[in-house]
Amino acid sequence: MRFSAQLCALLSLLIAPAITHAQENDGWIRMFDGKTLNGWKANESPESWSVRDGAITGDGEKSHLFWMVRECGNCEFKADVKISDGGNSGMYFRTAFGPGFPKGYEAQVNSTHKDPVRTGSLYGFVPVYQQLVRPILGLASALSRSVAISLSKSMGKMPSIM
Repeated sequence: MRFSAQLCALLSLLIAPAITHAQENDGWIRMFDGKTLNGWKANESPESWSVRDGAITGDGEKSHLFWMVRECGNCEFKADVKISDGGNSGMYFRTAFGPGFPKGYEAQVNSTHKDPVRTGSLYGFVPVYQQLVRPILGLASALSRSVAISLSKSMGKMPSIM
């Protein structure tokens, strides 16, 4: 099973991939329709999330966006991400919906935020302190990169975006 999403980070706040009704496409399940947040649920501050220019955008108070359509067992998750200068975000997996920061694994997306753990890290497990991906300074939705995460062994948790 494969999941795909697109996300965009603005300012120094949280970001997330988007989804909609799960649709099969070349073996991938589309998590985001490019227009709405259907299928996604914020654990707090839902007003922090919107869809802009076909991407899920986090811009406001701390919040995490969870995909609520189905659980992922053995799967691959792939997202195109953008982060601005000073932005800090990530994609959680093997986590459960709830308040505060999710307990699970986070693929970090951070090039220049004050948090020293950078893009390429599996937060709390495999830190990367070197800036491997630079943002384009002065652009709100600066740098776009693809992120792929492969998961095996069903743990009954859902993907989340920060």
